[in-house]
Amino acid sequence: MTNGAKIRVGVVGATGKMGRVVCSSVLDDQSLSLVAAIGRTRSGEPFDAFVGRRTGLVVQDRMEALLEVQADVAVDFTHPDALMPNARWYSGRGLNAVIGTTGMREGDLDELRRLATSAHLIVAPDFSYAGTVMLHIARIAARFLPEIELLEVHAPTKAESPSGTTMNTARELARVRAASEPSRSREIVAGARGGELAGIRVHSMRMNGAAGGSEEIRFSAPGESLTIVQTAHDRAAYARGVLHAIKQIKSRPGLTYGFEQLLDLGRDQR
Repeated sequence: MTNGAKIRVGVVGATGKMGRVVCSSVLDDQSLSLVAAIGRTRSGEPFDAFVGRRTGLVVQDRMEALLEVQADVAVDFTHPDALMPNARWYSGRGLNAVIGTTGMREGDLDELRRLATSAHLIVAPDFSYAGTVMLHIARIAARFLPEIELLEVHAPTKAESPSGTTMNTARELARVRAASEPSRSREIVAGARGGELAGIRVHSMRMNGAAGGSEEIRFSAPGESLTIVQTAHDRAAYARGVLHAIKQIKSRPGLTYGFEQLLDLGRDQR
């Protein structure tokens, strides 16, 4: 990419719900150029139908298409099972990638850090500004209000429960929370108290009408409580952060994990 040239973007998972929104946002940005739309289904069909405008692209089912069109950066919104295989593919070809696919497993972060020696990687379970600011505030609250429970609401088509975003929230808050007394409540119905991750109770609701999803964090201590709620009314909330990451990635060598690293919220990169 030369100075002044548009950043050439290829989207992997372009025909999915989030992928389409990202593609539309890239098309709307004068500093970016959408050069590839990779999807698992409907390969060979015009991509225009997925975004409601002329693009000149057809859906490709080959990752190699990213190299053939000389993409500067890949944006990945696929499936949790594809997260690490795709990250290895980008690294093996030296292709910078912004990855919003959730579902990381134990040890994946260490491998991503190793992979990022060959390509710049920005990986985040949440690219929304509101969600990122909420987590920043929640880390402060967890130091003083040790009783914490998480509630998330997403559409029934969400690939995993809990979401990668909520799992990340639980792990991050567990790092800084003050000690608390365990609950003595006995479940009469199995699962009534939700699941448990890093010692924090997590409740996942899957309901129609929750297009963008929401996350609620409840804190309490003797005599007081605090509730923080973030709601994404549209997937465009996440796409806005993705575009920010695309424009930053060239200057971000190695692994950048977490959208907060791009927002100067006072935390060092892990």
